[in-house]
Amino acid sequence: MFDEKMLEYYRSLLIEIRNSILKEFENKEEGFTKSIKESSGEHSAYSFHMADIGTDSDEREKTFIVASMESDVLDDIEDALKKIQLGEFGACEQCGVQINSQRLEALPYARLCLDCKASEEYTNK
Repeated sequence: MFDEKMLEYYRSLLIEIRNSILKEFENKEEGFTKSIKESSGEHSAYSFHMADIGTDSDEREKTFIVASMESDVLDDIEDALKKIQLGEFGACEQCGVQINSQRLEALPYARLCLDCKASEEYTNK
């Protein structure tokens, strides 16, 4: 397991990532609440070409998908922060082995070790 100094490092890293995602959510939220007419600054929605409306709709859908994925990451971050408090941080949820520190450096909210993650992805294909 990790000493208190490393746990504090991962805690601050997780909080930094969480704050960054929340800031992005605030920026994206504005795009979700505006209509096509409002977001373009046009006075009439009739001046839009159908292709422009389709492109805007596609971009909104992509933004929504990314926001949904970021929401999942936020859940994983909260779980990781709870695990730090409980002294369970860094253990693979599937096999219980300590997750490689290089993996945790890249994804401090990782739930699975590399072997279990590879197995999960192979199974989900």
